[in-house]
Amino acid sequence: MSPESLPLSEPSSPPPPDPVEQLYRELATKVREYRPKDDLTAIERAFRFAGASHHGQIRDSGEPYLVHPLMVAHILADMAAFLL
Repeated sequence: MSPESLPLSEPSSPPPPDPVEQLYRELATKVREYRPKDDLTAIERAFRFAGASHHGQIRDSGEPYLVHPLMVAHILADMAAFLL
């Protein structure tokens, strides 16, 4: 079979964004807005450790395990903004 006779594949679209990574990035952005001078290294390390520890774990709802803790962190970050 010659290369010309092979069916053309559709251009691949980028994979959908990882919802856990996206939630973390949004959280980091939110914290930086409230605390622009703070070092977020500890938060990043904790997120990466939790991600590795819970990789592949899914809740009964079907969502990745880390979605809930990240959503709680978003709520707490919003609450802390009112204390500044």
